[in-house]
Amino acid sequence: MLLLAVWLLAVTSADSTPPPDFRKQDSGQFQNPLQSKKNALLFNLSNSQSLLQSLPEGCKADGLYPSPNGQWVSVQINCEEGGMTFILQTLSGQVWGTGMNVEADSIFLGWSHDGNGMILLVDTLGNPRVYLIDIASNMAQLIPVPPETYNVALSPDGQRMIYTLTKGLGYGSETWIADIDGQNARRILAEPAHLITFARWSPTGEHIAYIRIPDSNVPFPVGELWITNGEGDNPILLAEADGGRGHELIWSPDGGYVAFVGRENPNDPTANLSAERLISNIYIADMTDQTVFNATQFSGALTENPVWLSGNLLAFNTNAGGSMDVWTFDIQNRQLQQTTSGANIDNAAWLLVGENGSNTP
Repeated sequence: MLLLAVWLLAVTSADSTPPPDFRKQDSGQFQNPLQSKKNALLFNLSNSQSLLQSLPEGCKADGLYPSPNGQWVSVQINCEEGGMTFILQTLSGQVWGTGMNVEADSIFLGWSHDGNGMILLVDTLGNPRVYLIDIASNMAQLIPVPPETYNVALSPDGQRMIYTLTKGLGYGSETWIADIDGQNARRILAEPAHLITFARWSPTGEHIAYIRIPDSNVPFPVGELWITNGEGDNPILLAEADGGRGHELIWSPDGGYVAFVGRENPNDPTANLSAERLISNIYIADMTDQTVFNATQFSGALTENPVWLSGNLLAFNTNAGGSMDVWTFDIQNRQLQQTTSGANIDNAAWLLVGENGSNTP
């Protein structure tokens, strides 16, 4: 098994022209590895013809979301007018849009578990719809959910979905499980004072995890990590978690652990209002006994973006050393190790290739 780490640095162009059509535009090849470490290679993605260098003023890359099979990366671009989602093919380096004429207003929600389909929320301010798009064929399947839906995730077998909706600020949220065609819908959570975020099945389907945050005008409140069984029953509160900044909970490949970002300054009111004021560490919840332990214990640092490189190895970013760098945590021996130094990383995407993916280095 080989892991390919691709770093994408978000840049903003002064060009104020509308976004160009990126279908089949070359974004640059993966080349010039910065370093190698055991089974991980760190590559830089940059090119004068790249997607990011062609962005209009006011737009930036806010997220990279690699597919589970390592073939694709969804690139979320957010602008003042709305979001755009583009697809990067990892082997060719090409970038293109969804082909649905919705690039000016689309939000990436997630991947199917096999990595061949991506879930998009489109036309959020007009006629909101959710699609499951098969990347290879570019065929779009409309997912039948209410227009107030803001989160959708698929079950490991792709036959069911979990979705969350809200009627607006102060109305709370509802979370439902249904067949992929919308049949047999059942409400599992009614939260009149909270919003449910990042509700996800474990890879085995045995559990569902989600983060619950207060439904208020506070942009970055302290949230809570909860788990249920695979049917959404018997909810258990596990720990406090950061909320509002888009920090997802991350299941380990075997479904035994959940990694998440925990806030270390919950009593700082400025951290409720400013994204830059977060002080955080990475925590891990063990599904065998529902206990939570620290992966990191940095003081005064921003630590975020956990990702499982294997069942036992977790990577994340932290500025604990003075610049935003990559560290790893080995869950078996509870050992931390710094992987980069002075990298000043913005967005990182770890791609599984080789033995368990269809890509090759």
